Amino acid sequence: MENVRNSILQVNVICTDVDEQDPRVHLGETEYTGTCFRVDAHFLKDLPFYTKDKLFLLTNFHVVDDADDRVAYLRTAAMGRSMISAYVEAVVPKLDCAILSISRNEDHPRSFISKNEINAFLDNLGTIKLYDQRISCKPQKVSTIGFPHCLEEQVSEGCMAGRGSDDDDYLQLNLSINPGNSGGPLVDTKGRVIGICTSTLSAAEAISFAVPSFSILNYFQKFYQDPFGRFPTWGLHCHAMTEAYKKVHNIRGVGALVNEVHPGSAAHGIIKAGDVIHSIGGHTMDMFGLIVDNTRGSKIKMDNTEFILGLNDYTVEFSTKENKRSVTIVPKPIPYKVSENWKEWNPVQVAELGPFIFQNLSTSLLTGGEVPADKSVELLDAARHTKSVKEIVIITKINPSSHVASFEVPEEYDRVLMIGRNKIDSMLDLQKSIATVKRMYDAGEKYFSIKTTSGTMWFSLDRILSKKRKR
Repeated sequence: MENVRNSILQVNVICTDVDEQDPRVHLGETEYTGTCFRVDAHFLKDLPFYTKDKLFLLTNFHVVDDADDRVAYLRTAAMGRSMISAYVEAVVPKLDCAILSISRNEDHPRSFISKNEINAFLDNLGTIKLYDQRISCKPQKVSTIGFPHCLEEQVSEGCMAGRGSDDDDYLQLNLSINPGNSGGPLVDTKGRVIGICTSTLSAAEAISFAVPSFSILNYFQKFYQDPFGRFPTWGLHCHAMTEAYKKVHNIRGVGALVNEVHPGSAAHGIIKAGDVIHSIGGHTMDMFGLIVDNTRGSKIKMDNTEFILGLNDYTVEFSTKENKRSVTIVPKPIPYKVSENWKEWNPVQVAELGPFIFQNLSTSLLTGGEVPADKSVELLDAARHTKSVKEIVIITKINPSSHVASFEVPEEYDRVLMIGRNKIDSMLDLQKSIATVKRMYDAGEKYFSIKTTSGTMWFSLDRILSKKRKR
């Protein structure tokens, strides 16, 4: 545990709070804290951001997700109030992990000690090697160390109680984790770091979760592509295959019936609805689309994180209505346009036209609580219809002091369908249309129209664009 203790630092981040309806407006600042630990960076050596002069640390994504300028400030008890600057190099929201780096050549504006003292501290900072094997469901004692509620280097002990949800496959713990513990190392009785502490079950006592080290190592070695790490998926939805279906289509063997193939899936154009998947990477699927997992001692879905990350063979065996086939399909991220957003990683796009503020729809906006229920249902239906791979442009704010605020059409959180004669299918379309409206204004034209899901309304260019024309 002493080596682990010598590797940890407290993470402090400053996050600028923004107006949900217009993210360009800043509302204030909030400070968040967590825990991080220095890792052996062998699994990062082939990645673009790796250099020998950097030290690399691991923490939770949710600790640094909105850190201004992707900068975190690190400290430990021995440093007092001095802080070392670190940069957030990469994040993987699905695994709730983030990679931080400390460069010996950078300045540290929040440090009150000399650069020589900082370098001496970094030289003595412990390094942890992440455990690279899957963890079974067998109960075992575990512990973590961190900065709960800003207390210094507090040790918590408990046991591993099982596994979390089937898809995410977190380690489920009977261990007390508090705010500030997030990002701390999970250590077994042999001193191996088997995971990173990430969350608690708020409605229960001492039930918490950790992301397996196995998942983090394999993601960065197999699937990492850019700083905002999107997670691979099969993009297949299966139903149970009935005996009647097998008989009618003369299908031999067990397997799951494909109900839908997402257009962004790596399997799109290869596997079709009505096909039956028998196995993936040599792992046989049952009629419900489940695979036996010997590590868990139960069955899992094909989109289970550890299953995908542990595969080395991507052979998919399936039956069409004509024959049986074997193909190689490597799961990949689906480029969703309607997804969660964070201002530093996956920011929303914002545009303005007179009293109107426009944004591209995000799931963060839908779940933020500001969107009225009827609008939320309508927008969710639109996202489902497009499989979330097309942008949806909405009005998020109408200036309450403008003359259009009392109009029945358009309304806040309407989808924007057309501006003038131009169809709006993306923020790029919107920006082009706004430029066209401004050119119409400069040319002396009087009116333009906006069509939304509430209806069509004509507006006076003089009233919308209040600046006087140059003569």
